[in-house]
Amino acid sequence: MLSSCSKVLTRAPEYPELRLWISRSQPGADRQAADLISAGYEVLVAPVTGIESTDNPLPQGVFQKVIFLSEHAVNHSERLDFCGGAQVYAVGQQTARVLAERQIVARTPRRASSEGLLEDVQSVAGMSFLIVAGEDGRKQVRDELLRRGGEVREYLCYRRVPLVVDLKARLPVDAILISSQDGFRHVARLWFEFGGRADVPVLAASRRIGDLNVDLGFSNMQVCAGAASEDWIEALHNLDIHGADRAEG
Repeated sequence: MLSSCSKVLTRAPEYPELRLWISRSQPGADRQAADLISAGYEVLVAPVTGIESTDNPLPQGVFQKVIFLSEHAVNHSERLDFCGGAQVYAVGQQTARVLAERQIVARTPRRASSEGLLEDVQSVAGMSFLIVAGEDGRKQVRDELLRRGGEVREYLCYRRVPLVVDLKARLPVDAILISSQDGFRHVARLWFEFGGRADVPVLAASRRIGDLNVDLGFSNMQVCAGAASEDWIEALHNLDIHGADRAEG
């Protein structure tokens, strides 16, 4: 089952007894947990991926536009002086806040996504771009800017690495929250190795992530409007928990 939800303000949960597995990497996992706890949910914070810096060198040159595709891209940059004089874009508000802590003002799109960012970036032809991102990230922004005639370099300053999660010792889990395709793959491996049920409710931050549900073996999928706390809470209100037994240790 694949459905979608719209953004609303935080409100009391319909199923406050649910224990939610937050699988995203830190520091986002703790922020998401705090918001969901404030909304009345019980959470299990167990990231399935960690973030580490790469040894990739910073491309040389002067860039007219710099795009940060995650807060990890900010935190793992060797330095940020290449932003001086450039118009800086952040894929979402959290990435912009991390940049602001380093005295860098960034423009954010109306939709916090690669698609929203591409809608917002103007004057591409002949402009020099630097994309700051992870090694395993999507190439949608790069490819589209190149298609529009931009000169694009990439600074791939971090990578995701799998983490060991002793899932059996940390159950019960009533629903799983997924923030990336890579994370979803790791969750699926851990869940089914443990013997978890295919109909456990799974919430995905985007349809692109949710579309993996069939290939990975899940059957009860809810797609959020985005990755903000209010998006997760709205999805939880729309969640179909009927017929999915609580997974006990």
